Amino acid sequence: MGTAAYVPYIAELQSGALGEVTGGRVKINYVAGKNIFPVTWENGRITEVVFAFPKTYCRQKYLHLQHHKIAPDGTYLIENSVLLVTPGSTGGKELTEEEWRAVPVFEDIRAEIKTGSREPQFVIDRLNIVNNADAEDTENPMGVAVFANSIDTLRKMDTEYDSYANEFNLGRKRIFVAPELTTDENGNAVFDENDTVFYSLPEDTLKGDKPLYEVNMELRAEQHSKAINDDLNYLSFKCGFGTERYKFEKGTVTTATQVISENSDLYRSICKHEIILESVLKELVHIIIRLGITLREPLNADTKITINFDDSIIEDKEAERQSDRQDVAMGAMGLDEYRAKYYGETLEKARANLPAQNTVME
Repeated sequence: MGTAAYVPYIAELQSGALGEVTGGRVKINYVAGKNIFPVTWENGRITEVVFAFPKTYCRQKYLHLQHHKIAPDGTYLIENSVLLVTPGSTGGKELTEEEWRAVPVFEDIRAEIKTGSREPQFVIDRLNIVNNADAEDTENPMGVAVFANSIDTLRKMDTEYDSYANEFNLGRKRIFVAPELTTDENGNAVFDENDTVFYSLPEDTLKGDKPLYEVNMELRAEQHSKAINDDLNYLSFKCGFGTERYKFEKGTVTTATQVISENSDLYRSICKHEIILESVLKELVHIIIRLGITLREPLNADTKITINFDDSIIEDKEAERQSDRQDVAMGAMGLDEYRAKYYGETLEKARANLPAQNTVME
């Protein structure tokens, strides 16, 4: 959908006599794009928003609305409300706090939560693609899906597939017979009337004096296959995957090294999306840390956060490992560094797990 939101919160919240938080655990709500309703934004950054959480309990449908807004003192305020959805209608009955807290899935929800923080308690995640869905609203803060500008190509491919399937329906073998061959001497039908191969034609429409002849329709399979392949390449290119991401035929298996060189569009596209994703993940971790501090966990709000994206899908890890082995052999990389990198150990643990002879030599 091009847009998602991550909303960390404290579940099973416990509070003291003065309203201070005494217990709970951090959880994260995931919100799809269709349930995100921006209220205030500037330069594409959403500062106030309403999230919708559809839920079903005992076959009753509810809609939990959560409004993240900035209070007059500049801190964030979260307002909750719950609607009982009426089947067959677009509206619903708004429940009071007492009514919704009587429903087990909403018993921990408060009508109002003062976060005491000037930072939002939600993160909006978008793809790094310009939203050109509405030419009149160029400031729309919502993102678009990778295939948003390829709807015409998808429709064309659907038409081509229907035509391909219809080609086999129309291209079936047919045998035309003269009318006198369709019955025996007693007037009984010789052929099944539901048969899709034999067709009776008047004598004057038959070829020459042939009372029975076969017609094999020519299938345009190659032309259809080429058209589908061409549009798969167009679709792949427009989605940022390069031109060889999808193929409607059997082919040889390519290595990751070939993929990264041949489909450099895919690599650049991934790096482009990681620019936004990195900031989103860092902001999400900061929110979790702040909630942890609220739960009196010994955390540092100013800790440095590093995101290391694993590119194993597009990079040949075996080739990288072989290169590191050569570095170890020539002394440019230590055995402990190699072990820590590929065995998932800390540097200290890697040194402790080195073979005894290596330690002696050092």
